[in-house]
Amino acid sequence: MRHSEAEEPFARTADALFEAHPGGSSRILLAPALLDAECANGLVKAVRRGRPASVDAVEAMARVLTLPIERLVASPSSLAGLRLALRHGISAHDGVYVAVAAQEKAPLIAADRRLVWALRDTRHDVRLLADVAEA
Repeated sequence: MRHSEAEEPFARTADALFEAHPGGSSRILLAPALLDAECANGLVKAVRRGRPASVDAVEAMARVLTLPIERLVASPSSLAGLRLALRHGISAHDGVYVAVAAQEKAPLIAADRRLVWALRDTRHDVRLLADVAEA
């Protein structure tokens, strides 16, 4: 399922990022395993708002599960994520993503400008998806 630019401003950018990193690529995309649950939750919310249809949401989730992303168990990073959330005023979910990226010594690519802004003066490498796409 493709999103319209009005519905998801960074959908095309994200699609381009995934297309640039096919499953066999030597550059691996990483995310906490909670990524799948967050995507499913977002799809449920979208269906409840009238877009997309349930069958499209199921197809979209099936596509998410095939994306070339290595899912990492986040439990060791949950405590670090909580600390980051409390210290920087971000969500606990975002804190776990930041902690996993730090643990893996990798940048976190996010579409959330507020998250990037909240961590701008820290040691955490959080990059805006739009900026990564331009590079």
